[in-house]
Amino acid sequence: MIPNVTCNTTEPRIDSQSRVYTLTLVTYYPYHSSVTRGTLLCFGPITSDVLPWKVRFMPTGNRSPSFRLTLQTAVAAVLVVTAFLLHQTLEKRFRVVLPPFLLFYPVVMFAALLSGLWVGLFATVLSTMLAGVWIFPPAWNFKVQKTSDLIALTLFFAIGIFTSVVADRYRRSLRRLTALESEHALLESRARLEASLASMTEAIFICNGEGQFVDFNDAFATFHKFKDKAQCPATRAELAPLLEFFSSGGELV
Repeated sequence: MIPNVTCNTTEPRIDSQSRVYTLTLVTYYPYHSSVTRGTLLCFGPITSDVLPWKVRFMPTGNRSPSFRLTLQTAVAAVLVVTAFLLHQTLEKRFRVVLPPFLLFYPVVMFAALLSGLWVGLFATVLSTMLAGVWIFPPAWNFKVQKTSDLIALTLFFAIGIFTSVVADRYRRSLRRLTALESEHALLESRARLEASLASMTEAIFICNGEGQFVDFNDAFATFHKFKDKAQCPATRAELAPLLEFFSSGGELV
């Protein structure tokens, strides 16, 4: 006997990844007085009309790696040149004498933390060239006259490389930690879902956006006389002999 199943759609719960519909299934048996209630959870992609404005209009980061690297390198170059111009302005106009690399260190560290190893190395090389050509005498000449200035350049270059490597390792560790936390949260969410499904006496199954049924609870398998959940149908077509799906307007789905 084929029961009639009415799906009453509630308001969807929206997050950044999917739209979740909760539908109440009311199964009527024409020749029986019993009425069985169940729940169907449908997961599907969100369209732009329901996304918050921040999600729709903020950059998503789905750029090619070469484009991102070019943009990050350009930003690092602007920061290095800005630090150099600030150093020169303070020294030439305001007579404030600063250590040659005082403003370059934070730029190198910021570039490496923000964009990774190669951008940090680029900022180090560019800072070394600017200091060697325009800060250390003679100006407009990369030839450094004093041995102390040459040692200072060498030390800055080595420290810049070390800073870039350490910052890049920190970025990678932070990303791995974030991935592990996300995986842990996903496992916890899955465990809570499994516990919730197992504790419910209503027949429940979960459907994704493609119409495939991805999970069932034990009550569903017991109610429809399956040996276990593994024998439950995986598609709506396979469920057709068991259930008829109607929209809230009464139309057959």
